[in-house]
Amino acid sequence: MEMSCTSPVDLSGKVALVTGGNGGIGLGMADALAQAGATVVVWGTNAGKNSDAEKTLRAHGVRVLTRKVDVSRENEVVGRHGRRGEGNGPIDAVFANAASVAAHRSPKMTTELFTASTPSMKTGSSGPSERRQNT
Repeated sequence: MEMSCTSPVDLSGKVALVTGGNGGIGLGMADALAQAGATVVVWGTNAGKNSDAEKTLRAHGVRVLTRKVDVSRENEVVGRHGRRGEGNGPIDAVFANAASVAAHRSPKMTTELFTASTPSMKTGSSGPSERRQNT
């Protein structure tokens, strides 16, 4: 997979975490971050895809860490998050790309069903309008 972009920013010295960064859109995002000079931390559930992503991203001459983490499991997220950038300093940006919501055939997703299907997510923030009012 060969991608290229012209980076309008220099992310040298920054650490970016990309969940699901071992394939598809997540790998595209991780690749762009690496091209911009960021250290990239990839969390994914497939060790083989993690390894392939690591090789691809290292071709840009940046530090890359891949970890087998299932973001649908709160204990794995909390356990990994506590390690910060795992020797690379604090994490400057997180790109939450991993799919962790269970699919349901129900035409109506209730709050209870959503909460039950996403055990690692916490509710409480409504959306952009609430954030604007609080700033």
